[in-house]
Amino acid sequence: MQPYHNNELKPLLTQSLREKQGSYLVEEILTRFPIVSELVSVTEQELTKIKGIGIGKARQITAMLKLAKAISVPCTNP
Repeated sequence: MQPYHNNELKPLLTQSLREKQGSYLVEEILTRFPIVSELVSVTEQELTKIKGIGIGKARQITAMLKLAKAISVPCTNP
């Protein structure tokens, strides 16, 4: 399990959610899910427990995380 590389994930979340730098939502997400594997496997239900995240924003976050995960997986085709 790897802790976040905040230099990479914080800006990604901030820009994807159209939040200001250092926003409550981004900080709370990173606090509640401090390990990369926890963040990429987070559910919409878990996210909606955070103040300010409704179902729409939760879907946006999970979609962004799925895309980020897919992009970061190395391709095995030669």
